[in-house]
Amino acid sequence: MKKIMYYRSPTTIEIEKYNNSGFLVVNNVIVQEDIKTLKKICDTVIENKEKFAVRDWAWAKKDGKLDERKFKIIQTTISDKFEEIGQMSFRKWSIHFASELLEEPVKFWYDQFLAKSPGFNAPTPWHQDEAYWAPTLNNQGITCWMPFQDVNANNGCMHFIKNGHKKGILKHTNPEQMQSDQLICDIEDSVIISCPIQVGSITFHHSKMPHMTTANKTDKTRYALSQHFHTESAKIDTKQQYNWKVIRTQIKDETTELY
Repeated sequence: MKKIMYYRSPTTIEIEKYNNSGFLVVNNVIVQEDIKTLKKICDTVIENKEKFAVRDWAWAKKDGKLDERKFKIIQTTISDKFEEIGQMSFRKWSIHFASELLEEPVKFWYDQFLAKSPGFNAPTPWHQDEAYWAPTLNNQGITCWMPFQDVNANNGCMHFIKNGHKKGILKHTNPEQMQSDQLICDIEDSVIISCPIQVGSITFHHSKMPHMTTANKTDKTRYALSQHFHTESAKIDTKQQYNWKVIRTQIKDETTELY
């Protein structure tokens, strides 16, 4: 196995590739000790999902009421619940690497643990991160996606659109059949790039990059952590939102219409 080079900076070629493609795969960079620690924490979340997770991102109307959710995709912020994560090596490195890719300092914004339960056909549909964020974050966000096991199209690896970050913000809709605040966009006539990667590898993508992950069709849970960063100079005004933004509070099963 190749030696892990923690804290390395991106090469000039990697920076150019990120700028041109809108995403970057970085192989063999997260140490196994960090992954084991994160997985142990996330197992606690899964075992106590009604307390820690609350949200099922794939909660469909046909799946019934709030207390009948199947938790097809367990989704929750996690660093705010387990503060030790913020001091781990992978977080410090991710901030450093993301800053180098954007060529200006970034800071950690929030993260999301996403567990795809086995046996459910629940893909994460096409969307852009900026569609969920305020328009004032225009081109100033970057996401790092880290699986805790080898991933491919059979258990939910990342898929991107060739040069998709150059298409601007696409119109998003909240699917009629969903009870979550899930947003989707149309990527018709686009070239799709699948990114299967091994554990210890990660992807970075531009906040305007359309992306999706496939369903988990295996008999094991698929673990992944998304870290979201924005430039230190960004001035985020959450009062300004795209007119498709939906906020659903699953604790009370309430929907807020912003427009």
